[in-house]
Amino acid sequence: HDRPDRVIFFEGARITLEAHMAEYPVDDQAGLREVLEIGDWWNPERVIVLTSSVDTIEKHIRLRNRPHEAAENMVRRFRLIDAEFRRLAPSYSNTVVINRDGMEFHTRRGLTHVIAAAGLPMFREIPYVSR
Repeated sequence: HDRPDRVIFFEGARITLEAHMAEYPVDDQAGLREVLEIGDWWNPERVIVLTSSVDTIEKHIRLRNRPHEAAENMVRRFRLIDAEFRRLAPSYSNTVVINRDGMEFHTRRGLTHVIAAAGLPMFREIPYVSR
């Protein structure tokens, strides 16, 4: 955040690349680790990993029924990456893993749950005024 009452959300934390490295052959991981070092100076106050249970993800991947997606491969990839996020998160002191099953973080209730679970300051209410 750039001032005490402002929180900025964006993706791109080191843990994201590190978790996805599990998909790459071991021989390629040394090169990827060099890329990780580029962001070593950046240490956000909080990294939030939103995840869901494997059953939920598998259900939604299968419900999409997209011909270009191999559902079995997508589920396999999710399991691999999700396991890496959960394994890595305890080694990042500022990382919180939140299971979002049954929650939509783009709704007010879901957003306030994520904010509280992550220990972030609650947003100020800005009333809507119709003109």
